Amino acid sequence: IARLTVNHIWLFCRDRQRSVVVEPGKAEPVLRVLSQQQLSLHAILLSHHRGDHTAGVEPLRRHCPDVLVIGPQETAAVQPTHLVQGRETVT
Repeated sequence: IARLTVNHIWLFCRDRQRSVVVEPGKAEPVLRVLSQQQLSLHAILLSHHRGDHTAGVEPLRRHCPDVLVIGPQETAAVQPTHLVQGRETVT
């Protein structure tokens, strides 16, 4: 999903009930695609804490209150539901 001139937001879908968004710098484009494609947001994946990568987390949570938020300790400001570290694998 194009977001800014440099950054993009990645959305992966295994099926319509389990989409995952990566580094949601903005919520609006994600919500638009979810609606257009009739997808349910299952998880948000964060690699680090920077506003242009995490600013969409809270608005997405308000829209999808059961969404998992997965990130390393440095993303604690956005209150991940699951903290990961090192080379931990997320499935």
